[in-house]
Amino acid sequence: MKRIVLCITISMICALSSFAQKELFQHQLNVIRNAFNSKDIALLDSLLSEDCTVLGNSGKLLLPSIKAVFGTLADNTIEGMTLVNMESTVNGGAILTYKIKYSVLGEKDACFTFDGDGKITQLDYIVSAKAQTVKNISAHKAASPLVSIPFNVDSNHLIIIKGTINGKDCNLIWDSGAKRSILNSDYLTDLKTKQGSANIGGVNAQTTSGIATADSINLNVSGITTENATFITRSLKHLESNGAEMPIAGLIGMDMLGGYDIIYDYDTRKLTLIDSHAQIRLQGNPILTVPYSQFASDYLPCIKVNMGGKEIELGIDCGAGANLIQENALPDGVSFETSTLTGISGNTTEQKLGDIDFTIGDVSFAKQPFVVGDISHLNLGIDGLLGYPFLSSHKMMFKNSTRELIIF
Repeated sequence: MKRIVLCITISMICALSSFAQKELFQHQLNVIRNAFNSKDIALLDSLLSEDCTVLGNSGKLLLPSIKAVFGTLADNTIEGMTLVNMESTVNGGAILTYKIKYSVLGEKDACFTFDGDGKITQLDYIVSAKAQTVKNISAHKAASPLVSIPFNVDSNHLIIIKGTINGKDCNLIWDSGAKRSILNSDYLTDLKTKQGSANIGGVNAQTTSGIATADSINLNVSGITTENATFITRSLKHLESNGAEMPIAGLIGMDMLGGYDIIYDYDTRKLTLIDSHAQIRLQGNPILTVPYSQFASDYLPCIKVNMGGKEIELGIDCGAGANLIQENALPDGVSFETSTLTGISGNTTEQKLGDIDFTIGDVSFAKQPFVVGDISHLNLGIDGLLGYPFLSSHKMMFKNSTRELIIF
C-alpha cells in the first residue's frame, strides 16, 4: 500500500513539475504565437538566445530564416496549441513539442526549446520528417529555338508577362533573381495544397520546411511548359502594385529558364530567349562584352564594376526595382539624401538615396540611382545589386552558355 501511495505521489509530483515548467515558459509561448500571427519578428528579439536555431540556421542566418518561415506561411495563423511532450534539459531548460492548428495547413508538429534563462534556443514552427521534398521543376523548352516574350513594367519596376496555369490566362512576374518559381496562393485559391520542404533560398542551400505546395501544375510561358509539376505556393500580395487591375498568379524564376540565353530590351518591352545550343546570329552592334561569374550563387550573374577608383562586385537582378549598394562599398565623396519609407506593415524606415557614376570595362554609366542597403545576411559575397535602372539603360544579353554579359 505504501508503495502504491509512493508511486502515485511521484506521478503527481512529475505531473505538477511538468505543469509548472509549462507555465514557466507560457509567456514565451504566447510571444511565439503572437509573433507568428502578426508576422512581427521584433516581438521575438528579447527572447532569442545567442545560439538560437531556426531550420538549422543560426547567427547571421537566424533572422532571414525566421523571415523565410513567416513568408512561406504568410497565409496561416495559429488557432490553437496543444502540448504533446515535454523534456527537461540539463541546463534547467525544456524541449516542448506541440501540435499546432494552423488556419490553412491544419494540424502540424512544432518544437520549441528553451535554456535555463528562458531564452529560445530552437524555434521550429513546423517539424515534419514526412514532408514531401519539392523537386526542382523540369521545364520543357519551346518548340522554336527563338522565343519572343512581350512584357509590361509595373509601378515597382517589375517585369510582368502573360502565361497560363492549367489553361487559365494569368499575369506572372519574371524574376532572374529568384532561384525557384512560386505560385501566388492568394490568386490560385482553387488549388489544393499540402506540406512540403524545399531549397528555396539558393544561398547556402537553405531548406525550408512547412511550406505549402501544389501538384499537377501545367504552366505555359510562350511555349516553355511544365507538365504535372509541383510548385511552391505562398502569398505574393506584397509584390502586387495593383492587385485589382493586374493580379499576379505567380513568379517565374531561373528554374524555368535553364538552357536559354536571355535578351532584355526595355525600350521595345520584349524579352528574347535563345536556346543555348542554337546557332543564331545576333542583331545589333554590341558595345561591350564582359564575363560574369556565378560563384556567389548558382543562378545570379555577378560582374565587376569600377566605382570611384574602387573595384566592387555587383549581382544583376531584374526582380530588383532599384540598384542597391552596401554602405561599406560606397565610393568617397558621394552625397545621399535620406528618405523615410513606409512599408506595408506600417513600419517606417530611413533609407539613403543617391546617384553614382561607375564603369564596366570602358563603358560609363552616369548618375545611376542607388539605395544604400544591407544584403550581408544573404551571404552572397557581393557588394550590392544592379536592378531596373541599370537593365533599362541599354539592351542587354545574358549569354548563359558562355557566361558573358553583352551590352548593345
